[in-house]
Amino acid sequence: GTTRVLCTASVEDGVPGWRRGSGEGWLTAEYAMLPRATRTRTARERILVLDGAWGVMIQNYRLKEADFRGRRFAGHSHDLKGNNDLLVLTQPDIIREIGRAYLSAGADIIESNSFNSTSISQSDYGLEALVPELNETAARIAREVCDQMSTPERPRFVTWAPSVKVVD
Repeated sequence: GTTRVLCTASVEDGVPGWRRGSGEGWLTAEYAMLPRATRTRTARERILVLDGAWGVMIQNYRLKEADFRGRRFAGHSHDLKGNNDLLVLTQPDIIREIGRAYLSAGADIIESNSFNSTSISQSDYGLEALVPELNETAARIAREVCDQMSTPERPRFVTWAPSVKVVD
């Protein structure tokens, strides 16, 4: 066993590891799998703590338009300030830092920074084609941070935003 992450938001075209079906998607890509035995053992030992509000943490950085754009999107036609999900591509160190902060504060589970990584949300910024890359990059960053901060005594887990449940 492994654990799959169920996303009840709309399933996007081209997101790696998604299986289609009536508005739900099962993320089974390797970077999101949680060993069932580890998850079960950990949950029996203690209450698992989920991270907090990523948007608030991002706002504390007081980022400007140029920070959201980075080099890659310097000439993009739409304003990008406020597209927090884009920061996984343009400011990944900030996203890593926030994930580490939550884990250092005692969280056992962190979300990927992908709450608005849907075609509907990203169309506001003219970036709907980036949805697969945003989701995959967000999950990889979160998994990387958890792997760095996990120990055999205290494993750390990733869940996928939005509208996420970790299920068997």
